[in-house]
Amino acid sequence: MSLEYETNCTEANRYLFEVYPHAALVELLELEKTIKYKKGLVADRRKAFRCLQKKLDLFLSSFAPWVLKMPETKALFQATWSKGTEDQFDSVICALIAWWHHHHAGEKSLCLGDKETGEMVVPFLKDQPRCFQAASDQNTGTD
Repeated sequence: MSLEYETNCTEANRYLFEVYPHAALVELLELEKTIKYKKGLVADRRKAFRCLQKKLDLFLSSFAPWVLKMPETKALFQATWSKGTEDQFDSVICALIAWWHHHHAGEKSLCLGDKETGEMVVPFLKDQPRCFQAASDQNTGTD
């Protein structure tokens, strides 16, 4: 199997890029800030993780309901936080980002970086990433 370091879905059969779950979740779930489920007291992690499970469940119900029908994924959405569950949940998020990028042929992804130093893919819902919209709103004086 050969892999090409490529984010352009039309130029390669297989592509390789980096993803960051937190950036993707902020965009796809339209969050104001990241959900802090990775650090802190276990009780706080569990509460934040449950919040993330609920928000991602709602998102997937609308955009990729087939993911929630898989037994392994269904179990992750019902599990209590643990480091192992967190790692498995992150892998689902990473797979979702890759699926989103492929499904939308890169048209709903922001690619940051370059082939020399590495590219990161951040998916988005609207016509442009919310970070661009916020900057545009600041420049035009709108909210």
